[in-house]
Amino acid sequence: MQKNSRLKKAEFARRRSALMEYMGPNSIAVLPAAPVQTRNRDVDFAYRQDSDFQYLSGFPEPGAVMVLIPDREHGEFVMFCRERDAHMETWHGYREGQDGAMKNYGADDAFPIGDIDDILPGLIEGKHKVF
Repeated sequence: MQKNSRLKKAEFARRRSALMEYMGPNSIAVLPAAPVQTRNRDVDFAYRQDSDFQYLSGFPEPGAVMVLIPDREHGEFVMFCRERDAHMETWHGYREGQDGAMKNYGADDAFPIGDIDDILPGLIEGKHKVF
């Protein structure tokens, strides 16, 4: 995690809280991270996070989805992200994983991105507004 992200952890929480207040009760927001952009064949452009995703979380990795659920009993900030993988980290750099998303970025819950199809529908169920 970058040093400046640690300093802003409370600021990211404040921003999420302000958005959830605007969203109102019985709503949910689903925000994806920016994808990796291929430059040519096996070379990617330097990664740049989606501005909205960065503004609300500070989470610097692709392959993630942030879910904000105002007044959720088990925590309002849910993150789906890539799992830690020593082999892939050798080639592509460090990954925060679920533990890092909670510890370093303030997620209340974090799940592997591969589980999103099983978990997200249950989070959306019964919501009147989806952002």
